[in-house]
Amino acid sequence: MGLVKIPGASFGFAADGGTLTVTTFNIDAANDRLGYRFVLNLAKTLSSITVYCSSVTGAPIAADAVCEIYAAGADGNPTGAALASVVAAGAPAVGEIVFSGFGLALTAGTAYWAVFKNVNASPAANFYRLLHPTASAIPSGISGQAGNAGWAVSTSTDGGGTWSSVAAGAVGMVLAFSDLSVTGWLHSAVTTTPVGDGIYATRKQALRLTTPAGCSMNVLGVCFPTVAKTGSPTGFLLATLRAAADDSVLGTSFQFSCNTPPGNSQWVALFGSPIVIPPSSDIRIAIQESAQADASGNRYNLRTMDLTTAGRTVVPHSARYSYYDGANWTDDAGRILPVSLILDEVPFTAVAAAGGGRSPGLFGYGF
Repeated sequence: MGLVKIPGASFGFAADGGTLTVTTFNIDAANDRLGYRFVLNLAKTLSSITVYCSSVTGAPIAADAVCEIYAAGADGNPTGAALASVVAAGAPAVGEIVFSGFGLALTAGTAYWAVFKNVNASPAANFYRLLHPTASAIPSGISGQAGNAGWAVSTSTDGGGTWSSVAAGAVGMVLAFSDLSVTGWLHSAVTTTPVGDGIYATRKQALRLTTPAGCSMNVLGVCFPTVAKTGSPTGFLLATLRAAADDSVLGTSFQFSCNTPPGNSQWVALFGSPIVIPPSSDIRIAIQESAQADASGNRYNLRTMDLTTAGRTVVPHSARYSYYDGANWTDDAGRILPVSLILDEVPFTAVAAAGGGRSPGLFGYGF
């Protein structure tokens, strides 16, 4: 691979690492706590918090599920008395749990914790399980808040006396404010796409979005996380930028010289020269393979994030998953493909030789 300029900005939803996973926490004891640390860049009045419940045991009622807001102490953990406390709007059930009625003024640049607990008299028999992503599973740039902007997750089993190691960048809630704005990130699953959504022959996986108004982009390449491989594909992966209106190709990256997916890392597909994307462009960032001759037994698959209803409200730019089945494109707003455009901040100074490349490190993410 030839020399390339390492960019400092990207646009889209590339996750902070190649391993996209979620985990759960049972709130099945009186002293169990699940906490999300968050920081806002603007002063807001908190109205509600939405989280995702993956399962329920027994019959906890709405009053059993409690969310409290705390300030972060000098050690970064929740401290002092609760600033606000509300119960769930309804009995916990699989799906979203909404905690509303906070009315709490939050200060910009201040770290807070949303702490969830179970006050049922028999918590071991009546409890709910909350799902949250691991530290590496958050797409960057979401609402300008998540990713590395001070958001994290931690747990306690002694009522908040001690807390587990903080997992930075792991966000599993959506915050709504009195001015009707929202922030956060909430998905119900991370899924390797099935056979029917595989990358083989002319089939492609893509992220469809509309670029911001008043902003053109010089696109250096495309970044996407680790892929799964089935069988022995004869084609190599590459990326294309496509106009959604007529599926015309705006740019094609160099293909990868190796069809063995790496481990916990990111792929970077580079273009031979920068692709200029005008403002308000409806585009697809597509991942495909070069041979276009294999059957489904020899394919690649990317991972998608399944969004909850509240999770969709924080996804900007009308972004959604898109799949080409060899004849037609189909969009799915309930999922998102974690890929992004790598932007060139200064005039293009070098190009890559054929063979593509892998990320030598983390890029500066964000919108």
